[in-house]
Amino acid sequence: MFSFPLKYIAALMTTLGILNAQAQPTPQTPNPSTRPNPQISNKPSSNIINYSPQSQAWQDKLRDLAQGKATQFRIVQLGDSHTAGGYFTDTLRQHLQQKWGNAGIGWVYPAAVSGQRSTVVDYSGSNWQLLNARRDTAAFPLGGILARSKTQQSLVLNPKDTGTQQISLAMRPIFSDSPLKITDATQKATFAYSLHGNNWQYFTLNAQPPIRIQAADNALWEIGAIQFENQKSGVTVSAFGLNGTQLSHWQKWRADWENDLVETQADLIILAYGTNEAFNDQINVAQTQKIWQENIDRIQQTLPHAAILMIGAPESLKNRDGVCGTRPKRLSEIQKMQHQIAKEKHLLYWSWQDAMGGECSMNRWINDKLAQNDGVHFTPQGYQFLAKELSRALFNLSIKKYSQLK
Repeated sequence: MFSFPLKYIAALMTTLGILNAQAQPTPQTPNPSTRPNPQISNKPSSNIINYSPQSQAWQDKLRDLAQGKATQFRIVQLGDSHTAGGYFTDTLRQHLQQKWGNAGIGWVYPAAVSGQRSTVVDYSGSNWQLLNARRDTAAFPLGGILARSKTQQSLVLNPKDTGTQQISLAMRPIFSDSPLKITDATQKATFAYSLHGNNWQYFTLNAQPPIRIQAADNALWEIGAIQFENQKSGVTVSAFGLNGTQLSHWQKWRADWENDLVETQADLIILAYGTNEAFNDQINVAQTQKIWQENIDRIQQTLPHAAILMIGAPESLKNRDGVCGTRPKRLSEIQKMQHQIAKEKHLLYWSWQDAMGGECSMNRWINDKLAQNDGVHFTPQGYQFLAKELSRALFNLSIKKYSQLK
């Protein structure tokens, strides 16, 4: 048999190895634009992590709803522009009420806020002065918005829900010996008198919207949030969002804002902050964490039977360079802080970023027309998708006796 010398065989094997290596495809960095649309793909989603103690009253109430029992479950979401835009909370309200019943629209601001959407109530006839905690100084109630009366002017609110409503409003007389006059669609007039001096107080009535609120001539009143409930079983979702705000801005509210929180009778408080904090390169994360913890302590002391859901800040970008873009310098720190607080304070936690598909997801969402080109905000379709993810997570939580801690 003819044979090659060993040195030729070795040389031939080496050459084949080189050719084989050259024939292997070069690994390619994924192109975000070629990834499937998350609305139709089987992409990873985010469940709620439950760090709260077992057998809480809010859990029992949530299960009662899931079992068709007659009760009201009230949700209050506090947040920044992701809340103020309305698309997220509108979809959350719609899906929860479709499954568990419509108990009303919940709490709304007393008048339209410039630059923000109003979808659950129509405002008209309002020439009252609107004050915003982002730029003004006042004794703001929960949510950071109030309307101050003007002579011979009125506030008119018409919620999308029809029929007789139970209406509650936060009110404060600055200079007035006369009551507020509230007129409904039937022209029935109700007079709200001050019973607690010049302090914030609450007045409740049954009326058929639209309602018109008017102060007497030469009187000065302030109105805070207004609640509309239809007294049926189901869910309400109240949205208190302001563009550009941070949770630390709560210090601009009145010192005893817990009294406003009591009036909401909230079963679930959703905290949807973190984006504006992440874009502040100079933020002191340790000090921010302390402020958040103190405010969460106040919520838990005020509503001990309610749950608090911490929403981790979404993926966002300072620019779109490269495949993933450039994240805000402090975003990861803020997200880590939020998750740590949720664990330490025994909250619920839902990662907005995980619901998007994790880090390096924003460019894909922009290409899929689910996020805006600014790398921060989402399109209506994006907010709607995310709200459906959260509502699905709440549905899952309602059927579990207790979620395993992670």
